[in-house]
Amino acid sequence: MPMVRLASVALAAGLWLAAPLAAQQFENVPEATPSTPAPPENGVVIGVLNVQFVMANTQEGKKASEDLRARFNPQRAELERLQREIRDLENQLRTQERTISDEARRQLIRELEDKRKQANRMQEDLRDDVEQVQGEYVNSIGLKLERIIDQYARENNLALVLNAFQGGPIIWRAQTVDITADIIALYDQTYPVEESSASGTPPSNPSNPPQ
Repeated sequence: MPMVRLASVALAAGLWLAAPLAAQQFENVPEATPSTPAPPENGVVIGVLNVQFVMANTQEGKKASEDLRARFNPQRAELERLQREIRDLENQLRTQERTISDEARRQLIRELEDKRKQANRMQEDLRDDVEQVQGEYVNSIGLKLERIIDQYARENNLALVLNAFQGGPIIWRAQTVDITADIIALYDQTYPVEESSASGTPPSNPSNPPQ
């Protein structure tokens, strides 16, 4: 069954880029209701699922979100501290501009510019690090999710599987069945999360996945 690379779709859509930069986390979405495909009269069944929902709500997806927050929260806290110092300097310069000497004013401006440059570098480094680690998670889960969807579609005789997401191309549909919850359940059953696995370590791509 030909399939679009889900990892690429997820990254392009920014599925895991919710919340502040360093607090990258999966979007919280309502629970899906399992549906058992039943072929309509013409014998063609189209499955619909929300890939974003699936990636965010599998056990592995939830753990990845926790790992990302735990890994990058210290850098985020340091960046927020630096941004507070910048705001304090800006306020000090604004309120004392007419009462301090020219030399003191120049010193404040230099200090403010230095901290702004430092904050910009820190933010860029943090963004790059988050995107790299996040990409590893998305790629790992996406590859396994492709296998799960392929397995489910074959076992349930689906002719087509569409990705339905908020703002997506599907405006109206008939004779379709939402398989989102079923895919999450099958994914968790096939790829259970081990409690003893190291937190904060991106998963490697499985070379011998369960069949």
